[in-house]
Amino acid sequence: MFLRKIIAIIVVFFLGISCFAISETRSDDVNSHAIESLENESEDGNGESSYTLAMAYFRGSEGLDKNVGRACELFERAFEQGYKPGGFYAGLMYFNGYGVDENVEKGIRLMSEAGESGYLRAQVELAKIYYFSRGHEEVKDYEKAAYWFSKAARSGDGLSMLNLSQMYLNGRGLEGNQEEAFYWIQKAVNEEAATSFGVAGDFYAQGIGTEQDLVRAYMMYDLGGTASSDKKAELAEQMTQAQIDEAVSLSRQWQEEHNSYRPSYHGLEAQGSDGHYEYH
Repeated sequence: MFLRKIIAIIVVFFLGISCFAISETRSDDVNSHAIESLENESEDGNGESSYTLAMAYFRGSEGLDKNVGRACELFERAFEQGYKPGGFYAGLMYFNGYGVDENVEKGIRLMSEAGESGYLRAQVELAKIYYFSRGHEEVKDYEKAAYWFSKAARSGDGLSMLNLSQMYLNGRGLEGNQEEAFYWIQKAVNEEAATSFGVAGDFYAQGIGTEQDLVRAYMMYDLGGTASSDKKAELAEQMTQAQIDEAVSLSRQWQEEHNSYRPSYHGLEAQGSDGHYEYH
C-alpha cells in the first residue's frame, strides 16, 4: 500500500511581512510639495493621509529625512483615524522594537485590533507570531495561532488555508479533524497555495478525511510539478496505465479551467517566443 507520512509540522511560509518590506502606500509619489498638504490632512483626521505621511517618514522620501519613530506615531494615528493598515504596521514596529521601545503587549494589541477589523496582513502575521513566537517564547500559543489562521483562511489567504488544514490534521491548537483538514486543503488548492497540491495528493493517496483515490492523488501530484515528481513515480507503480491516463487528463483539464499551466512531463510546456502552451 502506498504510504507517505503527511507533513507533520506547519508549512513553511512564503508571505513574510516585516517593517522592512512595506508596499501598501502612495509614498513613492510624495515629494516636498506634498508634505505640507499631507500634514494638514493628517491633522484634520484623514487616516490615509496620516498613513501615507508615515510611509514617507519611514522610507525617507524626497525632501523628508527618514524618521521611523515619527512614522510609528503616524501609523498609530492613522489607525485611530480608521485606516486599518496603520494599526498593523505600528503594532509590528512595537512588537519588534523597530524605531520605538519594544512593547510586545502593545504591538500584539494593535495588530489584533487591526486583525479583528478584517485586515488580512495582521491576521497572517499574528498567526505566525503565535505559532513561531518570533523570538518571544512567552507569546507562543497554538490555540491563538489556529484562531488567526482560521480568520486569515476565511479572509481568502491560501497559505493560511494550507496551514489551518495541517493544524486540523495534527490536532495542534484545536481538536484534530481529518474531514476539516481535507476541506481546507481543497480550499488551499483552489487558491493555488504553495505546496498545497502535493499535500492534497497525500490526502487522496492515504484516504485522509476522504475516500482513497489514487487517480485524484496522481492528478494532484502532477499539478504539484517537479516538487511532487517522486511521489507521482511511487504512486504510479500501483496504478494501471488507464488510471494514469485518466489522472493526467484531469490534471490538464484543471490547468485549462484555471488558466494555470504546469511545465511538467504530463502537463503543458511553454512553446515559442510568444509563451503559448502546448501539450507534450
